Amino acid sequence: MSSLRMLMPNSQRKAPFHCDGDGERTKAGQPTEDPSRAKVGFTLIEALMVIGILGIIMVFSVSRFRQSQVRSDLDQAKENVVQGFARAKMLSQTAQGDSEWGFYVPAGVLYKGSSYTARDPVNDEVYPMPSSVVVNGVLLEVSFTKLEGRPSASGTIVLQGLDEQQRTVSITLYMGGEERIASSSSLGASVNICHKPGMHNESQMTVPSAAWLAHQAHGDILGMCPGDEGSVACTEISIQDSGNILTADGVDMTVTVLAKNLKYGEGAAVPDIPVTLKYTDDGGIQWKKLFNDNPITSIPPDNVDTKGNIQENSQVALQMYGHYEEDGWTVYDSTAETNDADSGHALILRDGDAIPTYFDNTELVGVLQNNPTGENFAPDGEHIELADPCSVVVITELSDVLVPPPVSEDYTDAVFLLQFTED
Repeated sequence: MSSLRMLMPNSQRKAPFHCDGDGERTKAGQPTEDPSRAKVGFTLIEALMVIGILGIIMVFSVSRFRQSQVRSDLDQAKENVVQGFARAKMLSQTAQGDSEWGFYVPAGVLYKGSSYTARDPVNDEVYPMPSSVVVNGVLLEVSFTKLEGRPSASGTIVLQGLDEQQRTVSITLYMGGEERIASSSSLGASVNICHKPGMHNESQMTVPSAAWLAHQAHGDILGMCPGDEGSVACTEISIQDSGNILTADGVDMTVTVLAKNLKYGEGAAVPDIPVTLKYTDDGGIQWKKLFNDNPITSIPPDNVDTKGNIQENSQVALQMYGHYEEDGWTVYDSTAETNDADSGHALILRDGDAIPTYFDNTELVGVLQNNPTGENFAPDGEHIELADPCSVVVITELSDVLVPPPVSEDYTDAVFLLQFTED
C-alpha cells in the first residue's frame, strides 16, 4: 500500500487531515480561520486622525460659541445704552424730581443731576455693562436739560468686544434742534453717515464701521443729513470731494492770509514756526510758489498774493508747509494740502457753511470775526458769511489730527481767504 502511494503523482496526493479541538478537520500545518475570532480595532494613525478631527471640531465650536457670546454681550450693551439715554431724556422732559437726568456709559448708570460725579447715588438706575465689553469713543456721559430734553453733548460711543467686534451708539443734535439717538451695526459692516454736514458739499455716504471714528472726528454724523445749509451761487468754481477747487472758467485767484498762529511750544515767549505756501492748478502734479516762497504773515500788505490766468477746468489746491529747526536739528516738520481731504488737516468753507464745532473753535471764530481785512466772516459765530459767493475760506491744522481731537486742534495754524474772479 505504501509502495502504491509512492508511485502516485504529487498532484494527486492528498494532504493528511487532523482534527482540531472542536472536531473540525484541518489540513496538516494549517490553522483553522474563524472569522468570529478576527481582531477588531484602530491603528495608531487612525486613532490620531480621529483625535485630530475631534480637536478641530472642538476648537471651531468653542470659537463659534465665544463669537456668539461676544455678539450677544455687545447687543445687550448697545440696548442698555440706547435705553439708558432714552429714559434719561424722558425723565428730564417730564422734570422728574424737578431735575435734569443723564446717563454714564462706562458704569451703565442713569443718574439724577447735571453730571455723574455730582449726582446723588440714591436715585441711580443701573443698566449693567457686560464684563466682555469695553467702552471707547469720545462720548461717555450725556445729561439732558429739564423740560427741553436737549443733550449736553453729541458724538459717538464705541462698544468693543473681546474679539474686536464693535457696536456704535450716537447722539446727534441737528441745527434745527431735532435730536436723535441712533446705533450702527458691527465692525466690518457698513454704516450710513452724513459727510460734511451743513456744508455746501455735504453728501450721504456708506462707509465701513471701522472707518466711522475718523469720519466722526472730522465732523461727520451718523444717519441722514439734516439738510443743506450752504447757499452757493457761484458757477465759476466748485469744490470736489478730494478738496480740489475746479474752475469752470478762466480765473484770477487772490490769496489773503487772515491768520497765522503756529508756535513751537506754549506761552508768549516761544519761537514762531515759519509756514510757507504753494498752490497747484493741476491737482497736485506741480506745486507753484505763493508769496515768493517767503514765510506767510497776516500783516498787511504782506498778507496778499494774486495769481492770474488760471485756466478753465483747472484743479486748484493749496499746500501749507511748516518747518522749524533748533541748533541745526529739525524739530518740527508738517505739511497740509487742501486736496488731501481725508487727512482732515485742511478744510474749505464756503458762504453759508457751518463753522465746524467738533474742536474748540473759539479762537477760529475770533479770527473770522476780526482779521486784517476788517470784514466779519462769521457774524453769528456759527456760519461763514462771504459777500462774494466765489470766495472760500481755508482753515488749517498742521499738528497731528487725532481721534478724538484734543483742545489744541483749533485750525488757526493758517487761515486764508481765496477769491476767484474771471480773468
